[in-house]
Amino acid sequence: MHRAGRASIIVGAILLVVGILLAALPKDWLETTFGVEPDAGNGFVELLLVLVPMVLGAALVARGWWARQRGGRRTGMTIRHED
Repeated sequence: MHRAGRASIIVGAILLVVGILLAALPKDWLETTFGVEPDAGNGFVELLLVLVPMVLGAALVARGWWARQRGGRRTGMTIRHED
C-alpha cells in the first residue's frame, strides 16, 4: 500500500504545480494563444483549467497520505513500551 500512497502523493503534487502554473498566466491567455474564445472572454474556461488540477491534486495527496497512514497501522509499525 505504500507504493500506491506514494504514487498518489506524487501525481497529486504534480497536478497542484500545474494548477499553480496555470493560475499564474493572464486571464485571457487562452484567447491570445489559440485565437478562440470558448467562454466569450469571461475567463470561465481558464478558471476551470486551474481549479480542476488543483482539486484533483489535493484529493490525490489526501488519498495518498491517508493510504500511507493506514498502511503503517496495518503492518504493526507501532512503538511498544515495556515496563
